[in-house]
Amino acid sequence: PRRSSDLESIVGLAPMLGARLMTDSSIGGSGAGINPYFAIIVVLLCGGLVGLVNGFLVVKMRLNAFIVTLSMLILLRGVTLGISNGKTLFDLPDPFLYLGTAKWLSIPASIWISGFLYLVFGLFLRYHRLGRALYAIGGNPQAARAAGIQVEPILWIVYVVAGVLSAIAGLMLTGRIASVVASQGQNMIFYVFASAVIGGISLNGGRGRLLGALSGVLLLGILQNVLTLSQVPAF
Repeated sequence: PRRSSDLESIVGLAPMLGARLMTDSSIGGSGAGINPYFAIIVVLLCGGLVGLVNGFLVVKMRLNAFIVTLSMLILLRGVTLGISNGKTLFDLPDPFLYLGTAKWLSIPASIWISGFLYLVFGLFLRYHRLGRALYAIGGNPQAARAAGIQVEPILWIVYVVAGVLSAIAGLMLTGRIASVVASQGQNMIFYVFASAVIGGISLNGGRGRLLGALSGVLLLGILQNVLTLSQVPAF
């Protein structure tokens, strides 16, 4: 969605909620001890629910998308800190960490998943009528509505899908660091915006390709790794 700023908070909140339902109270969990596979479902439902609320506020209440998602970012970040008390949850079961730790054909599963999603959504946006409709909505919602495109249902779907994908990203990050930290995902949205702009995607909507977004992500990733390997001070 255009100007969606709260996706980074889902990366932290969704896996934190799932982890808290699994872990023992002695390390900051709830002690519920739910099945890890059910916890994964909770994580995905959490992401979808946040997207659903965003869709309601933006589509039905007709509030400004940037203000809504920025407010949601602050709210969800506070909720994450509240349910975790600022603690890091660790000692998580293997199924919950799988997406961030597994390797398929000696390549991390997260790379396979990300590549698959880029390919599927890239083809979808380029060749499917709903994908073309998204470009039209991003460019001019009023003109898209006048052309017979069902703007509101499509926007609802986009917000929900974005929330679920952010939850999946949270699971992959959790697996990579083998824990869930209270600040997980913080400032990630700035890298997302930067990658989009570098890749030629208009933040006002209606223009850009996923291939460009991928190029922006790879460029920033390479620069960050080069700076780290060159021992450039973090600040």
